[in-house]
Amino acid sequence: MRLMFPDAETQGWEPLEGTFDLPDIDDEHVVAAAVLAKAGAIVTENAKDFPSDRIPPQIKILSAREFCRDTVEMNPQLALRAVREMAARSGRSGPRLDEGSILDILEQRYSLHEATAMIRESMNL
Repeated sequence: MRLMFPDAETQGWEPLEGTFDLPDIDDEHVVAAAVLAKAGAIVTENAKDFPSDRIPPQIKILSAREFCRDTVEMNPQLALRAVREMAARSGRSGPRLDEGSILDILEQRYSLHEATAMIRESMNL
C-alpha cells in the first residue's frame, strides 16, 4: 500500500488511541487515524466493533458493498471506464475477460449487485 498510495498513511494518531471506547481496543487506531485524516468513512465488514454512538458523526461506517455502491453512484461512467481498463489489462496472467465477464465476477464473487447494475446501465447510454 505504501508504494501505490504513499499519502494513504496517517501519522500522529497515537494520542487519540483509546479515546473512543470501542468494543475492541485493537480498532481504536482505525478511528483515530480516520479522525486525523478527515476521512468520511471507514470501510469494514466488522461494523459491530464500530458502534455509531462512539464514532464521530462526520465518519460513516460502511461495508465494502456500500462503499462500492456509493462510489459508483457518484460517477457510473468513471466506474465503467475502470472496468474497461481492467478488461484491457486482462489476459496477461490469466484468461482474457470482457467487461461483462468482469461485472459477472464482481456480482458472483463479491455480491456487488447494486454497483454492477449501475455500471451495466451506464453501458447502455
